[in-house]
Amino acid sequence: MPVTAQTLGRYVFARESVPADTLAHECEHIRQWQRFGPFYLALYFASSAVALARRQRPYWDNDFEVAARRRADEERETAALRDARRS
Repeated sequence: MPVTAQTLGRYVFARESVPADTLAHECEHIRQWQRFGPFYLALYFASSAVALARRQRPYWDNDFEVAARRRADEERETAALRDARRS
């Protein structure tokens, strides 16, 4: 699975500029870090473990990733509406 960007605390690391939806995804992870503080990583990995125990996919069904993908989807929808208004 290719990694476009990675969040650590309040920082997003990427090798090159990232699309707005990817940035929205990573900003959701920043909000998660802010909410859970030092417990974030433990909770993130626990969510993956729960998904695995339920025979789900540990990354795709991780609650933190689901929320981040939802935020990225919202950004794509907002961008599409902006583009439609400009046309």
